[in-house]
Amino acid sequence: MNWCLFMFNSNMVFSVLEMYNVVGPAEPLFTFPGEDVILPCSIKPNTSAVNMRVEWFRLDLQDSTVYLYENGENKIMTQDQYFRGRTALFQEELQNGNASLKLSSVQVSDEGVYKCFIESNSWYDDITVSVDVGAVGTLPLIIVEEFDHSGGLRLLCECEGWNPKPELQWLDSKGENLASDTEETHKDAKGYKVKRRITVHDSETKYQCRVKLRHHMVQTDIIVSSKYELGFSFSNFQGNVMQS
Repeated sequence: MNWCLFMFNSNMVFSVLEMYNVVGPAEPLFTFPGEDVILPCSIKPNTSAVNMRVEWFRLDLQDSTVYLYENGENKIMTQDQYFRGRTALFQEELQNGNASLKLSSVQVSDEGVYKCFIESNSWYDDITVSVDVGAVGTLPLIIVEEFDHSGGLRLLCECEGWNPKPELQWLDSKGENLASDTEETHKDAKGYKVKRRITVHDSETKYQCRVKLRHHMVQTDIIVSSKYELGFSFSNFQGNVMQS
């Protein structure tokens, strides 16, 4: 936060006109590859940024100018080539102090920490915005492991390559959540691998293994007959997911 000052009368007394600061999101932003994301950055209280310098850059990359607006112009040639054609300010919103950045066609390598720096003739301030880029991994794989001592059939469901950790669920034919016997989670360079096991005793029914991460959902179904004959089907959904 910075103070905007002015002087008056012959005694050179300083008085505070206004206090401005640059504000942004308190939490990291989350997006997926191929999507567009808006990195919020604005001046409070609202004041025009049309005649100010607005610079976006990556803190975790050396000399990486994401976007520069100065003297009423977009300085495209100063941009890191990696960001050219994928970034923009909302020009009509600058008069309201809104210097938010739109980053289009997000890539995994866009994950990082960004800084929004705003400077006028009398003050300057900045904020940082963290961007996390998720990854959609494999379809859930159902493995028939064995019969247990009670005669139940043990089923394992696993998925891998997701980031951050997805929610993996077993559901019955009515779509009701089933408690799992065990759950395992591992993380490596490719993302999260999650496993959940259940033991089933009912025949002539369908079980679903579902993986959800934000608005991405995929599932694999297994149909168990009275003789434990098995059938599989796969589904891949994108859009708003109803939480069960």
